[in-house]
Amino acid sequence: MKRGLVIGKFMPIHNGHTALIKFAASQCDELIVSMSYTPDDKINPELRFQWIKGS
Repeated sequence: MKRGLVIGKFMPIHNGHTALIKFAASQCDELIVSMSYTPDDKINPELRFQWIKGS
């Protein structure tokens, strides 16, 4: 099994992020998308998580 990893803040998510996630998913059996965040982020992490799930 081949695993992939995409790391980002996705603040906000854009077409480049979406293309990267889709490309990475096409190259592996399992893809992990890791979103980093801090309490000082200007965009709510729950909202960004929903954006990632929708990509």
